[in-house]
Amino acid sequence: MSKSIKLKNNTCWDIDSIRANGKSIGYIVESGSNDNGSWIKFSDGTMICRGVVTTGNVTFAAWGSLYQYEVPSVSFPLSFIDMPHIDFTSNNPSNEYNYCLEAGTYQTTKSETGIMRVVRPLATTGRIQIKWTAIGKWK
Repeated sequence: MSKSIKLKNNTCWDIDSIRANGKSIGYIVESGSNDNGSWIKFSDGTMICRGVVTTGNVTFAAWGSLYQYEVPSVSFPLSFIDMPHIDFTSNNPSNEYNYCLEAGTYQTTKSETGIMRVVRPLATTGRIQIKWTAIGKWK
C-alpha cells in the first residue's frame, strides 16, 4: 500500500516517490523538533536536520582582503551515525548591513554543525542569522 500526503488543495502526493539525487529515499518514518532545531527521518536511513541561530552583535575581523566572523558550532537536534553534509545561508536579521557570503564549515561532527565561517567585503559590526541544513544517515 502506497502512503501519501494530502495537500491543502485536496490532491495527494505519493511519499514513496520522494527523491534525492535521482534515488528514492522512501517515506517519512519520524519527524520532530527540540530546542536545537527540527528533523525528518526517512525509511532508507536518510535524515534531514534544520536549525537557525542568531548571534548578538559581532565584529567581522580582517581575513586577507575580506572580513570574516566564525559562528560557533551548534548541536543538531539529533545525532547522525556518519558525518553529515552541511549547507547554510546567512543574513542580517535587522538590516544593519547588506550581505554576507558563506565560506563553509569546519570541525563538523556527527552531533554538531562545526564552525560556520561568514565573510563580507567590508568591516562591520552587527548580528548574523544562520539557517543551516544537515543531511546524512540516522541508521
